[in-house]
Amino acid sequence: MITLGIDTAGPATAVALWQGTARHGQALAANTVSMTRGHAEAVMPMVGEIVAKGLGPKGFAAITRVAALSGPGSFTGIRIGVAAARGLALAIGCPAVAVTAFEAAAALHTQSGDADGPFAIAFDAKRGQVYLQNFDASGHPLAIPAAVDLDNPANAVAPDVTLLLGSGAGALAEALARARRNISTADAPPRETDIVARLGAGVAVGPPPLPLYLRPPDAKPQRPALERAPH
Repeated sequence: MITLGIDTAGPATAVALWQGTARHGQALAANTVSMTRGHAEAVMPMVGEIVAKGLGPKGFAAITRVAALSGPGSFTGIRIGVAAARGLALAIGCPAVAVTAFEAAAALHTQSGDADGPFAIAFDAKRGQVYLQNFDASGHPLAIPAAVDLDNPANAVAPDVTLLLGSGAGALAEALARARRNISTADAPPRETDIVARLGAGVAVGPPPLPLYLRPPDAKPQRPALERAPH
């Protein structure tokens, strides 16, 4: 199995080719380019370069699935990556699958050997919220991800969780301390360039992937001009 992974959900565009399963395999080619904007213009040229480098004359026909980082992250970036994955999969004739930022962080934490108990991944969601998902010590989710208000986080973190990871861990720990629950925090491992492709190799194939937003976008789309015009 050869999986193409695409991640445009953060301040970089990452593309990788992974050969094998989610547990055993190797990266054939991978690249990450830091950027705060321009993901839409960068992603397809990067895909072409990685496919040429990793697969040579076999090209796109050798790809058996395409995986996208579906979120949470930049609303625009998530849409770009998911749309690119779905379009490429349609053109190639293979499945498209999604990997979440929670799954990527949990996998990297467990493979580091530091996971000695249940943990939670918390990403800073701004506006007094974090995006949260609880995991057991082996990295399996205990509940679906959710947007959690820092004003009332008490029941959001599973009782057995002993560690918070991610960009929102500190704020969540402070909020929990105000509710008289003390919990340790740590930085989430940096997202590896090939993690989306690697984890994507193990995702069960289902309907085409959709962005994982967890809340509506901060910017509301304008009404079409015809709707705004006076009648």
